[in-house]
Amino acid sequence: MAKKRMNVKQRAKAMRSNGRGGGNSGGRTRRRPGGVPLDRDAVAYARLLCDPCGAPLVHGISGGTNGAIVARLEADAIVAAGASDTAGFAVWIPNLGLAFGAAATNDAVAITGAAINQIAAGSGFLATNSSSQRCVAGCLQMMYPGAENTRSGIVFFGVVPSTTIQAFLPASFGGAAGSTSVASLRVLCQFFQRTPLDVVETKFRPGQADGQMTGGLSGINAGVLNARGTNAILVTWSGLPVNTGIRLRTVAAYEYEPNAGNGLAASVQVPASANSTNDVLRYLDSVDPSWWTTAGNVAGYMLRGAADSFTGGASEAAIQAMKPTVALMQAVA
Repeated sequence: MAKKRMNVKQRAKAMRSNGRGGGNSGGRTRRRPGGVPLDRDAVAYARLLCDPCGAPLVHGISGGTNGAIVARLEADAIVAAGASDTAGFAVWIPNLGLAFGAAATNDAVAITGAAINQIAAGSGFLATNSSSQRCVAGCLQMMYPGAENTRSGIVFFGVVPSTTIQAFLPASFGGAAGSTSVASLRVLCQFFQRTPLDVVETKFRPGQADGQMTGGLSGINAGVLNARGTNAILVTWSGLPVNTGIRLRTVAAYEYEPNAGNGLAASVQVPASANSTNDVLRYLDSVDPSWWTTAGNVAGYMLRGAADSFTGGASEAAIQAMKPTVALMQAVA
């Protein structure tokens, strides 16, 4: 009996069911909406980029060493709360483990940045314990700390190349210590809004050089700095009431290699994933181009939105804003 010939669609389906073609590779990789197959380690890393506060900790997927130690570190503080402060800016460079900024009486006055490492997640820990490190995921959260009946002003936030703001780095970080203004810096940011009722979160988008391990923070703080190819998170605020300031919180997953003498062994393993960081970023951008400005704690924000609906809170807008991120997290599940 003659064997029935399969058409093109039937042959493709048969190949996929046998683990050949279709980007499935026997279940080891997944074809993603961005058109790049991501293996299991890349998918896990995508989760961490989307939710640096709560996702399972994993190593970075390019550069670095998979034998390094991964730790989630956090810092937060209220800044720019002086008797005449109504404006200011803050910059966090995650891969270099430092932060700087300044307060101002208004958004037009000239100001010079100074170190504010109290908002740089893990800067003290890494300076003591790390010989080299890199930030594999992170976020900066901004919240108005004052009374609701005095909430005023606007905030800008976004991700910028570190070299864009290097001229305003303090001299202690190897910068030029140049003066600038809030009005000049805020145009670099991609997003702005009224001083928020809730937390505004900006996630770290790694740059080309952020996949490389950098020297220990003690060397950086002594003035050795090369920001080329790294990304920073920039936030500005203006029009706030005096004596109030802004609350800034950073959370970061760092991969670090230990200093000698603290009892931790070194390793020279290579990253397990065959994908690059750019593969993951292209995928995330294809699912939601603004994934890095939405809240990382999807379940928490959705549950809070549901609770607000029973108390008359304006939760519908928050729920609508969360839909792209909910879809993203479902896609990488």
